[in-house]
Amino acid sequence: MKASDIMNKARFDLMRHAPFFGSISYGVEVIEDDGIRTMCTDGTKIIYSPSFVEKKGPAQSMAVLAHEAFHIIAKHPLRTQRLGGSINHELANMAQDYVINYHLKHEKRSNGKPVYDLPEEALYDPRFGNMSWEEVYQILLSEADTSEGSGGDGESGGDQGSDPDNQGGDSGDQGGGQSGQSPAWDIGGVMAPTNDEGQSLNQRELDELETKINGEILKAETIARQAGTVPSCVEDYCSKLIEPEVSWEEVLRRFVGGENPDEYTWRKPNRKLLSNYGYYLPSVIKDGCGDLVIIHDTSKSTENDSPRFYSEVNALIDECRPDSVTVIPCDSRVYADHVREYVNGDHIDGLECIGRGGTDLRPAFDYIEENNMHVDSCVVLSDLYLSSLDIEEPDYPVLWVTTGSKDAPFGEVVEVS
Repeated sequence: MKASDIMNKARFDLMRHAPFFGSISYGVEVIEDDGIRTMCTDGTKIIYSPSFVEKKGPAQSMAVLAHEAFHIIAKHPLRTQRLGGSINHELANMAQDYVINYHLKHEKRSNGKPVYDLPEEALYDPRFGNMSWEEVYQILLSEADTSEGSGGDGESGGDQGSDPDNQGGDSGDQGGGQSGQSPAWDIGGVMAPTNDEGQSLNQRELDELETKINGEILKAETIARQAGTVPSCVEDYCSKLIEPEVSWEEVLRRFVGGENPDEYTWRKPNRKLLSNYGYYLPSVIKDGCGDLVIIHDTSKSTENDSPRFYSEVNALIDECRPDSVTVIPCDSRVYADHVREYVNGDHIDGLECIGRGGTDLRPAFDYIEENNMHVDSCVVLSDLYLSSLDIEEPDYPVLWVTTGSKDAPFGEVVEVS
């Protein structure tokens, strides 16, 4: 069979056996390119090598097509571009593949047989079941540092092709199956999306692409649900789009400012109710929200969200009038020379880039205790990929504003979206 015929059959079979991923594959352009070695996607299209497809045949091509569709619904191309040079792109692709292949390998048909015939070289390691790719990435990064590039002990021999010094060059790592030398495990990867001029997408274009992918996910979920075959591994992606979410800004505002006013006064009536409805009712007195402490995880992954976070905190300073705001920068240690205290309504002008080591926030909580700091509320900005969750819970409330994992040792967690 010709490669194009194999891909047509693979898409048809994918729609028949796994309509969710089949719908995703029909929602993007599928392009043949003999300049690449396997398959890859940028979130807008799936590109395949004709020689790779002819070698694998319809069944394994269907599995790799589902693999690429999974990259799309998990928005790996967008996430990889937004992280830019802050990550090792090859290890990131490996981490994403481990997560995807784990889920695909465990999908069964009604007769109990596997849905997918993954190629033998596909990365698989049962250690990484039910992990996010960011969590797997941290493990691979740690193993690469300690064993000169080992990518894991899984069945596929995940150490093949790992290069801890590869930080996102022009071949292989960011493009998955692009031209050039691809590692043996690379059955299909991700590449950065570009516009018609071949330039990287700006933030507005990335947001538009994400909205388009969200629409394809909802359409695929509807089709799969009608067929009674929504894969359990994608239900979380669907529920996030269907269920309304409270914004992290609202949660932060409620946590710091409180849901109830401090006090009422009859001396100054509520002008809005008096002028609009003629009701003479008390107005609210805000006495402030005490002493606020912000622990800032200075790892690279929080950098992009820091301006939004501090913009919201400054708005809260104006509204809630805390007595003081203390910012403690920490990665695996507290940078005491950079601890800042803001009083009298002073605005926080952001945090200079310091540290960037591994993430262990225990020293920050120790710093608060050792300096006998009075804390009415504590907000932690972090990706929550902590080297240890063994942190003793303090006697003050803690809100974790996370850019990554939601696994906090205690307190309340809200995700920056």
